[in-house]
Amino acid sequence: MTALEKRSVAEMMSTSVLAVTPDESILMAWELMTQGHYHHLPVIDSDGHCVGILMTETLARNWPVGGPDQVRHPVKDLLTGAPPPGVNPDDPIAVAAHRMLHGETDVVPVVNDDGRLVGLLTATDLIAALAGEKEPCQKTSAVTPSLFRLEPVPQQPVP
Repeated sequence: MTALEKRSVAEMMSTSVLAVTPDESILMAWELMTQGHYHHLPVIDSDGHCVGILMTETLARNWPVGGPDQVRHPVKDLLTGAPPPGVNPDDPIAVAAHRMLHGETDVVPVVNDDGRLVGLLTATDLIAALAGEKEPCQKTSAVTPSLFRLEPVPQQPVP
């Protein structure tokens, strides 16, 4: 077995990721995170570039008070600063850990050469690997993510 710090990000990252757009409502983001037990929700633009990562702590700390209209504000209102720096799937885990440590975060977006989100690497992924509870993913020639983007569904009038 290869030492953890020498493994690639692609071996440890989660590729089945739920993402929302910046215009999605805070309420929908909270509902998705709560129902899916997600702690991190990537926010991606129409081209698939990560513009931020919404965390449960950020939502809880900034939950709007004042009625239902307030929770319809877009997720982009909660994003501050520049998008988090990403790592490439071929980077060693040590690079991702360094970004987490110096960025004071427990998650890094994994992006391809075009800057599109292909997965997430969390501190939980690293701890599970260190504990021997996460086996390396099978290395493939290309990362094939399963990104799920929320799209509104038009409601039909009830007859």
